[in-house]
Amino acid sequence: MEAQTFTEGTAQTLTKNTFSIEGYKFIGWADSQTATEAKYTDEQEITITVDITLYAVWEKEGTPPEENKHTITFMVNAPEGFTAQGSMPPQSSTELYITLAKNAFSIEGHTFKGWAKDASSKEAEYEDAKENFMLIENIVLYAVWEYWLSVDENGNLIVQDVDDVPQNVVIPEGATTIGEQHTFPNFSMFTDDIYPNLKSIKIPSSVKKINTGFAFGDKKAGFWPFPVYDKRTKGLPFKFIVDENNPHFKTNDSGNMLLSKDGTELYFVTNSSSDYTIPPTVKSIKEGAFIGADIQTIELDGVALETNFSFKNCTKLTSAVLKNIVKTDGKDFDPSYLFDGCTALESADLSGFGTVERMLGTFSNCTSLQEIKLPSGLKKFDNAFNNCTALQTITFEGTAEQWNDISVMSASDKEFLKSITVKDSSGKIIVQN
Repeated sequence: MEAQTFTEGTAQTLTKNTFSIEGYKFIGWADSQTATEAKYTDEQEITITVDITLYAVWEKEGTPPEENKHTITFMVNAPEGFTAQGSMPPQSSTELYITLAKNAFSIEGHTFKGWAKDASSKEAEYEDAKENFMLIENIVLYAVWEYWLSVDENGNLIVQDVDDVPQNVVIPEGATTIGEQHTFPNFSMFTDDIYPNLKSIKIPSSVKKINTGFAFGDKKAGFWPFPVYDKRTKGLPFKFIVDENNPHFKTNDSGNMLLSKDGTELYFVTNSSSDYTIPPTVKSIKEGAFIGADIQTIELDGVALETNFSFKNCTKLTSAVLKNIVKTDGKDFDPSYLFDGCTALESADLSGFGTVERMLGTFSNCTSLQEIKLPSGLKKFDNAFNNCTALQTITFEGTAEQWNDISVMSASDKEFLKSITVKDSSGKIIVQN
């Protein structure tokens, strides 16, 4: 029925009703959707002064109740690859207006949005437990779900707030970029909660780019979009699963390393395996790839590191030998905070680094460090040895004159170096304090 136009304050006859429902008799109109009695009869003359909405009022005809019974079948409509929990029996009634049964389905990592008549619908037509639902026929309703990860029109991964990160995270197909753009409804909801039960992160074939400052899964609200270096991974034992058709990424056999498709770039390391053997094809290690990993020894020669902080908080790392290290842009590598928080580190050999302009906080909080080898091209110390309480000897690849030319910027380093013996590569003491 089309809307009817009235002249304000002028009596006019209502349009004759043309609605019909099988098994029900039309008895008039009411101004409330829940009314059981009519306020106006069909074609009654009325006067109005404001816009109004009238609802048809129906009365069952004298047919047996069972013939008026209709049934709603609820379908869980789980997205492909996900398993639902719970069950919902059909809902039947002889009443015309009912309250929909409350949803009892659940799917890990998904929010229930409501019900729709079309299984492919992304938007709900009816809310959960909707009141005054008109039941005039047998129908099927499909649950509409929203995953905590979605994709915007530009292919960016969008992260929604969830109470718990699912154990098996599936990045939606269609996502091309991870870590470029995020949607978080409330920054105050972030906590430092760790998810030790996270088992896997599946990367689809569509992903082309993963921002290297992007941390996987160590925050309550899901992926954390900024390089929070002191909280990366925390030993999470999840593994990567990469669609075999992805032309940009792959994993090693154990799934604990995310690599470029050709194996030359190492993006991220997890603790799902104790094997941290870096494939010989790797020529570049991305930002924060090893932060928080359980790696125990590291030997790199001729590899480019994207940034400093590379081994921050690797609390099980005991020895490191790094030679011919450069930045991924070909410039001299800055080892600032390179081993910060590596509390088990006993020895570090950086003698093959070449020129190092500034060693800022490089060995901060390395409380077990006993032996360091440093390159002759070192220019500056700046809080390089904070809390290195076990360190007694430094081996320097240069001469005493070169050592004396090194600028010591922080007061703490100046005081600390007074108690350290410095030797050259042959073992000759060049500085005795």
